[in-house]
Amino acid sequence: MRAFHHMLEHKLRTPLNHILGTMTVLADDSDVMSHEEIVSWARDGLAGVDRLQSEIEDILQYLSALDLGEVRASFPLAAFPAVLARIAREYGVPAVTVLVQDDLDVACIGLSSQAVELIVRELIDNAKKFHPTHTPTIEVRISSPTPGQVHLQFCDNGLTLSPKQLTDVWTPYYQGEKYFTGEAQGMGLGLALVATLVWNVGGTCTLSNQADGSGVVVGLLVPLVKQ
Repeated sequence: MRAFHHMLEHKLRTPLNHILGTMTVLADDSDVMSHEEIVSWARDGLAGVDRLQSEIEDILQYLSALDLGEVRASFPLAAFPAVLARIAREYGVPAVTVLVQDDLDVACIGLSSQAVELIVRELIDNAKKFHPTHTPTIEVRISSPTPGQVHLQFCDNGLTLSPKQLTDVWTPYYQGEKYFTGEAQGMGLGLALVATLVWNVGGTCTLSNQADGSGVVVGLLVPLVKQ
């Protein structure tokens, strides 16, 4: 709750004050402004509205994740490469590969298609957002280390995280800024959303730095289900 209140103070007040400031100027001075000036101020206010809407949508999406833990939900792993490739194209991340253990191409995992889509979107968005040049290379490894479970590992070549960041990233509204300014994109709900979706089906989540270079590995252990 403290984290949420802290995030509200920085993340929602900033765009709200921006909108109020622009609307005040338009209300008080529009009669002496040129058409071009009015349009410019209106566009500036709209940018604040867009930012505020984005922050609120992040919160609502996180809250709705609790409804995606349907009983008997399943997703065929054979469809995963196509979903990953499509979402990677949408985010402008072409360097994405998938390595799937041979005997898993006919298996299904206990996540809904909507949950898989949200997870992939969040992890690709994070990889791009926190890469130094926003051009990550992503490799997804899919294996079954233990009977009845599938391990999905999302590996990127972005930033290396501190021990505290590796521990705290699953906490809702957490962002790993050294000095909190509220300017980092998002509400700090991406990995918390991923964790909620995975935990809902009895899975587990891990995050570690790459052993032989920069970047991180997000590991999701989810149950196998019968088709």
